[in-house]
Amino acid sequence: MGWAHQTYAEFLSAWYLTQHEIPLTQIKELIFSSEDPDPKLIPQLHETAAWLASIRTDVLLRSDVSTDANVRSSIVDNLLTQYEEEKLWE
Repeated sequence: MGWAHQTYAEFLSAWYLTQHEIPLTQIKELIFSSEDPDPKLIPQLHETAAWLASIRTDVLLRSDVSTDANVRSSIVDNLLTQYEEEKLWE
């Protein structure tokens, strides 16, 4: 048995961790390598980590984007305007 697409497994993994309120410290132990002195995100778990970041408010992956709702709203408005003006493509 398998998934039709890997994304299903990645999303469901993130959803499970969120629904069961797994603490962030435990999640970090699962998704970061413990072999390096400078822990790095395990490459096979990048998409799961991205799903976690989109679902949980306490997870943010290397980003320069502000967590301020007004700033995020402005960024989205600007992107949508640029797309409608055909300055951006998919």
